[in-house]
Amino acid sequence: MIQGSDITATHGGPAESDESRRHGRVRCETVRSSVGDVLDASAGGMRVVLDRRLPLRKGMTLKLSIESFGEPHDVDTEVVWIKRKGLFRKEVGLSFREVTPRLRRILSEIAQSSVSGVNAHSFEARKAS
Repeated sequence: MIQGSDITATHGGPAESDESRRHGRVRCETVRSSVGDVLDASAGGMRVVLDRRLPLRKGMTLKLSIESFGEPHDVDTEVVWIKRKGLFRKEVGLSFREVTPRLRRILSEIAQSSVSGVNAHSFEARKAS
């Protein structure tokens, strides 16, 4: 697990205006980030349930790590929204600041594994055999 000290947060300019979702989403059952579990992802961003209290604000930029298939991938994101989901739980919507070819490949692998029912654990077991 990646420690909170690996997170870099800065306050950016005003966030983009709220607009309807432009990309299809896929559920993520075994994808982790350095701030919590990734619930779903798309080509434009991801929804994460935070695993600890963080002083986040809309428009803030975060450099975090996504762990999928056993390896971490650094990603620059921007906080688009924050929602309280109970007394101690928060979800955040993060948009990717730059979708590089590497990030596009990672997102494609996550989407394919979600559709086919393969998860990171079965992928690792299959790789080891």
